[in-house]
Amino acid sequence: MTAASADSLLNPPAPDTVGSSVAPAAMASAALASDYSRFIQRIRRRYAAEMPLLAGGAPVRATMQAMLDALLARGLEAGAAMRVLRQVVMERLVAMDCDG
Repeated sequence: MTAASADSLLNPPAPDTVGSSVAPAAMASAALASDYSRFIQRIRRRYAAEMPLLAGGAPVRATMQAMLDALLARGLEAGAAMRVLRQVVMERLVAMDCDG
């Protein structure tokens, strides 16, 4: 294997949508890398109702506090609410890491 072919395997060219036979909607529906993680799949199934409580983007103190408050308002005890928050934040961080 030459250095050029090894480099092309490690750094594939960015997909070019101009003139592509793949529709943009089909590209958007393609599975993300995080979708293949069994850990992430399990969290998404178990906490599907709680996932929308964490605002989009990187989890920061303000968004995590808002989610914690919402969980406490739903009647969860503090310890249980913190465990749910931790799992949802882990899902978000792994997804951000895997999906770019």
